[in-house]
Order: sequence, then structure tokens, then C-alpha cells
Amino acid sequence: MAFKRELVEAWVASQAPGERLLGSIAAGTWTPMQVTATYGGSGWTSGMRADDVQFKGDDVMSRRIAEFGADPSKSVAPFASTTFYVLTDRRLLLGSRSSVRNRPKDLLHAAPADLVAVYWFDIRETGGNVFRHLLVDFGDGFWRRDRTGLAVLGKRLATTDDADAFFAALGPRAREIPAAL
Repeated sequence: MAFKRELVEAWVASQAPGERLLGSIAAGTWTPMQVTATYGGSGWTSGMRADDVQFKGDDVMSRRIAEFGADPSKSVAPFASTTFYVLTDRRLLLGSRSSVRNRPKDLLHAAPADLVAVYWFDIRETGGNVFRHLLVDFGDGFWRRDRTGLAVLGKRLATTDDADAFFAALGPRAREIPAAL
């Protein structure tokens, strides 16, 4: 779920005075509901194969993190499940989100924008849901995994526009990695 731009701008003004907002994206580490069977089938489950029912993106990301050689002790805010990223003209900021009102909350980590790399891949999961998985290397030894929704039941989400703008602002700091193992 995306934030209103005014909320992000106000948060940036309070957390990073004098910095200019270039893009933002809502993310999280929650595990979505998994559909394993339906009575009588439905339009969105009828074409699924058995291997579509699992959430493969999380497995792929776990393997990519192992390949990356990330130190588990340097995982940023591993228990924060609803987050967002803000790219300013100077830094990448990671913040928590209020789960009740979906508003920016606390600053969890910040790193100079020129040191950051965001490795990503998109993957279709159960029922036409599409997620963009992120492995954020803050450039200071710290890292975080997240994902953002791009489509639900095959329908493009409004947050997709935020994701597109955020990744455009990242430019070459955004590095696509293979989703296939």
C-alpha cells in the first residue's frame, strides 16, 4: 500500500532536513496467504500447477542472500515487517510504517545514496500475484530483504507506479538479478 506523497514529504522533512525526495516505495517481509486448494475451483486458481502454489520468491531470495555472502548479524531491522524506502538526493532511508494508519513512522537505517545497491527480481506467485523482491545493500555492511506488491490476482496495483518511479530514481544502483535458480 502506497503512502500519500505529502506524508512521505513531511517525514523526509522531519528525518532528513534539507534533502530532496526523489522516490519512495512501501515494502514488507510479511508472508502472504497461501492457497493450497479450492472447492470446485475458481477462475484464478483453475490454471495453477502444483509448483505455483508455493511462494518461490522467498526461497529464491534466501539463496541470493546466501550467494551475496550477507552477514546475518548485519541484517537491518529483521523483525520490522512493514517498511518503506525513501531515496533522497543524498541518502537511502529505511523507515517503519504504522500498521494501523499506514503512515511513515520511525527511521530504521540510512546510508549515503552513492554507496547503495538494490538487487531485485520480479516473480509471479499464486493466483496472479506479482512481487518485486529486494535485497538492499546499504554499502556499509548492512543489508535488508523486502518485497513490494506489483499485482494482485493479475490486477496491477497503484503501488506499482511508486515502484517504477523509485527504481527509475535509483538508476544504475538498481540491479536486476535472475529470479530462476
